[in-house]
Amino acid sequence: MEGFKMDQNLYRALNQLLQDLTVAERNVHILHWNLIAEGFIYLHPYLGDVYNQIFEYIDITAEQIRFQEALPEGTLQEATSHTRLNSIDSKRTYSSQEAITITISNLEYLKAFTNNIITYADENKYWDIVDVFTAQVVYYDKVLYFLRSSLEK
Repeated sequence: MEGFKMDQNLYRALNQLLQDLTVAERNVHILHWNLIAEGFIYLHPYLGDVYNQIFEYIDITAEQIRFQEALPEGTLQEATSHTRLNSIDSKRTYSSQEAITITISNLEYLKAFTNNIITYADENKYWDIVDVFTAQVVYYDKVLYFLRSSLEK
């Protein structure tokens, strides 16, 4: 498809998601490393599963940009400069409640923003984008359910 130009709105949105996913992955990774809490034995590996899945979504998002013959804005500097998420402190420990609450916040944002991308892609007939990112929202729903349930007393 020589000369194809990716829809600029979609390009900006996918790069924003890529940057936000990068920061979310790092946040959950730090929580995984710096967790000291009751329930550590269960939460530590679960957070590992979550950051690994987010890392996979980073790759999938970058690939979707490349499939449209555009280039992902994927440096760490771009991610930290443009993310809409707050980077967490790596020089402290986190209780299980803090780790769960921060992870929920990051995933709620990712879910909402991904839903916005799906809506735009659907309206503009980018069915491959709709398909790929719908699967991510389903994953976020599942993890959010589990994390929220673990906060109930």
